[in-house]
Amino acid sequence: MARQLLKLPEQHTEPLTAFVAAKTIADEHRFRSIVLNDTTLRDGKQAPGMAFTTTEKVSIARALAGAGITEMTMTTDGILARLNKASAAEEFFELLGVEYEAKIVNVARLHILRRMGQYLACETLSGASDPDIALRCKATLERAYADFVTSSPIEQRVFKVLKDAAAQRANKHPALVQLGSLE
Repeated sequence: MARQLLKLPEQHTEPLTAFVAAKTIADEHRFRSIVLNDTTLRDGKQAPGMAFTTTEKVSIARALAGAGITEMTMTTDGILARLNKASAAEEFFELLGVEYEAKIVNVARLHILRRMGQYLACETLSGASDPDIALRCKATLERAYADFVTSSPIEQRVFKVLKDAAAQRANKHPALVQLGSLE
């Protein structure tokens, strides 16, 4: 069955009045059926300061379905937005589907994420599709994690403080000198 789109008058911006107006217009034009497509979960999410939780999204979708809305247009955050919201190393591993040993992540969590960031900085992600970005992020996390499976944060020296400490040791003269080595 072909669908016809209705242009609602400007004054019908609230969902309930839009529903009534659409029904009235449909009755006037004797449409057999009308399909309402709500964009709250797409456009509402893009409003400044707006961030729906998963629970809120489900609640809104259920309320819209209960009001007779048969179609909803929604968006989901891309992988980079979801990673940006992650607050623990374990969330990065879960979002990207990377297996890990908790004892390694407990010791080197910040080092692994910093190394992942260094690897990602070498990637060109602009213009890539979200699935491709997710695969590349996964590969960089796996690579960063592997760096710390076989070595320690001190050996990897990801952070400046560890790099500086190593440089100072290399430049320092030995504190004790063997008397036999003096001539």
